[in-house]
Amino acid sequence: MTIQSETFDGDLPGLAEALSSALPAIAPNRLVAFAEEAEPTLIGPFAAYSADPRTFVENGEAERGGWRGLVMHAEAPLAVVDVHLGEEAGPSYGFRGSEPAEALAEALAVAQRYEDGETVNRVRWLTLPEIYVTALWLTGPANLFITTRMGSAERPPIEVVGAEDFLGRVRALIALTARNDVRPAEETGSVRSGMRARD
Repeated sequence: MTIQSETFDGDLPGLAEALSSALPAIAPNRLVAFAEEAEPTLIGPFAAYSADPRTFVENGEAERGGWRGLVMHAEAPLAVVDVHLGEEAGPSYGFRGSEPAEALAEALAVAQRYEDGETVNRVRWLTLPEIYVTALWLTGPANLFITTRMGSAERPPIEVVGAEDFLGRVRALIALTARNDVRPAEETGSVRSGMRARD
């Protein structure tokens, strides 16, 4: 399978400086190596979408809210960068450390290894924050997903699943959330919870 990304045709001014400023918080053990070795490289960024899980199950619709890239350094995942584009101001950046970077790198590697003839799939990043789900979303003749979060802080197996399987899991999480009704925000994975800091 060939994977492509929606084209990011803008510039990313200040990205290197923002990454350097964020490193003490997200990857303190990599500071010395970062200073002494080759410059980091950016994979992507990929278009990032988010959705209400019920809407996504019903019609597959999600809203694009920015871009997500993978920062590599010395051939190892260093950080995830979220790029948010303002209408007038330049881009702003948010960073996550090596653990989510490793999960994204593994998901991208699985996508590249996936064999499905000459099919071309477009890579997107999908977040369903209400039920704490994140995944690579491979759009093409058939939607495919590689989940990196599935309803909890535990990492699921990094594997390609079809749309029917993925949507079945999402429905189960919606039902579980409804049964539990009210839970602490840190457990629900809502936008105000710790999800964005840990995904």
